[in-house]
This record gives sequence, C-alpha cells and structure tokens, in this order.
Amino acid sequence: MTRPTQLVLLFAAAFGALTLGASLGLAQQVPAAVQPAPANAPPAPASAPSAPVATPGPPAAQPPPAAAKPTPAITLSPADLAFIDRVTWGANESTAAEFVALGRERWLERQLHPGPKDRLPAAAQAIINGLPIATHPVTEIAWPLVAQQRNLN
Repeated sequence: MTRPTQLVLLFAAAFGALTLGASLGLAQQVPAAVQPAPANAPPAPASAPSAPVATPGPPAAQPPPAAAKPTPAITLSPADLAFIDRVTWGANESTAAEFVALGRERWLERQLHPGPKDRLPAAAQAIINGLPIATHPVTEIAWPLVAQQRNLN
C-alpha cells in the first residue's frame, strides 16, 4: 500500500470516528489525575486509608487488610496535555504515564511509528475496510463530486 493511500485511509478513519462520536453525543473527558495542576496550587493531600470493613467469622480467620498504595497523580503541563490530546484521541492515565516514562520525543516517535503488535482492533479495521476509500482510488470517489459541483456552478 502506498504512503498516500495510507494517509487517505487514516484521514477517512479519523473523519468516520469523529462523525460517529458526534452523532452519538460522546463527550471526551480527561481524568482528574491527568489534568494539569495550576502553577500556584498546593500539593494534593494524601488520602487517608479507609477503615477495614467488618466481616462475619472469627477474628483469627480473617487476614489483616493490606494497606492500599495510593497511585501517584501524574501532573502534566498544559502544553504537554494539549500535545497528547492533539496527537491521540484524548489524554488518559495510561497515555500520560507512557508520555512521562518515555519523554516527549520517544513518545511521539512511538505514536508515529507503532510496532507490529500495535494494530487496530478487528472491529475498527473491519469498519475501515468497509469504507469506499479502502477499495477505490480517491480520484474515483472524488471525481463525481467535483463534476457535480461544476454542474451546479
């Protein structure tokens, strides 16, 4: 598959996903842990461990409750958050963690050149394969539209 064809498929898929999201009324929300912290905000207080819940049975039979480790909040600058949001389908905790771990340059390289195991889910690939642009040249699809526009003018 040629590079221009790949780009056209990518744009068609993106347009289809945007159209589908808009028609379903989906709103994209960023998890609170990924949202940028204001420059003058004090550090977030650590949450207090919750009290153990009493369960029936003898106390000796119950193992002591494990202390839950609070996951550290990932804070990104507004520029980093906007960058992730622009490159992906939206910022989430796993994407933010990967961004922090790899750094901006390596993360972007990974987004632009995914490995062989990073493929679309079968359902998404089936939708793309069903689009006319996946089976017909762009000129074949666009030319009737151009001719129609000329006739209207």
